[in-house]
Amino acid sequence: MQRPKDHPHCPAELVKSKLMKLNSSHIEFVFDCISKNTTEIRNIKKYLLAVLFNAPSTINGYYTALVAHDMNTGSWGTP
Repeated sequence: MQRPKDHPHCPAELVKSKLMKLNSSHIEFVFDCISKNTTEIRNIKKYLLAVLFNAPSTINGYYTALVAHDMNTGSWGTP
């Protein structure tokens, strides 16, 4: 596997390993993030590669912050 241009300092095996560990929860997380994004994405391929690469590292913090926000604003449990 060649090293992606998006991650010039990451060994190709690290990139491959992180992408192979993705599951449906990570993909759902990425779709959720994309749907909430309000900025223009100029290069969708690079953006997706970066978001997917970082998903395993960021998913837990994202949902922890989301739950904390919901609990503090009183919207916890409301549909």
